[in-house]
Amino acid sequence: YEPYPYGVDEGPAYTYGSPSPPDPRDCPQECDCPPNFPTAMYCDNRNLKYLPFVPSRMKYVYFQNNQITSIQEGVFDNATGLLW
Repeated sequence: YEPYPYGVDEGPAYTYGSPSPPDPRDCPQECDCPPNFPTAMYCDNRNLKYLPFVPSRMKYVYFQNNQITSIQEGVFDNATGLLW
């Protein structure tokens, strides 16, 4: 019986530490997703006429003061953790 599935010098296949920062490429071009608040998406005051797709990591989205008149189907499908 060997208690570990790896050799003594190998170590486990994972490491502990800080999680990697979110990928800024998933933020819609029309909005701002600051690295210091990675679960917020600021799309306010942009004169948007539509809602951009909301990435799944978002908990807070801001769309106030735009020209949005309707919401397209599927915009929030991936954003299951929204708080507001």
